[in-house]
Amino acid sequence: MSFLLRSIVELANLPDLRYLYLQQNLFIGRVPAELGTLENLRHLDVGNNHLVSTIRELIRIEGGFSVLRNLYLNNNYLGGGIPAQLANLTNLEIL
Repeated sequence: MSFLLRSIVELANLPDLRYLYLQQNLFIGRVPAELGTLENLRHLDVGNNHLVSTIRELIRIEGGFSVLRNLYLNNNYLGGGIPAQLANLTNLEIL
């Protein structure tokens, strides 16, 4: 795991984090599952990177993103369609 990804994983130690802007950083790989522990996260922007995965895998992170309002995933390498599980994110306003 690269130093940068380890740093992102360590963000999971900030349980009160509400806004996380990681856009346009050329991150490569998957969104770390540890971000799912950020129970108060309301805004997540990982747009314009080189992330690979599916939206289904991202929102499957257990217990994560329950108060998420804004989710920006644009310009990555996410496969698959928009999963029905998005309906479980009842506070989501922007996708």
